[in-house]
Amino acid sequence: AKQIDVEINEEVPTISGVLIVGGCPGYSAALSKLLVGMDARNAVDMLQGVKCGTKQSSCAAEVSKALQACLDKLKEDKLCQ
Repeated sequence: AKQIDVEINEEVPTISGVLIVGGCPGYSAALSKLLVGMDARNAVDMLQGVKCGTKQSSCAAEVSKALQACLDKLKEDKLCQ
């Protein structure tokens, strides 16, 4: 993926939006829909370490990293964007 944007509802923290640009269109759209409403912490645990074929990472693993970065910002009372 070339770009991954995530939005997390600060109070729960649930995922309110995921945008994946540059990955497989069908997979990216499906993953984005499946994640909305999910606890961001659970999503990080589920997606981290997923590989794409012989690549060292995947769109799912990169979403995990983006979600964790957002959660870390929220812990510091910073905006996650």
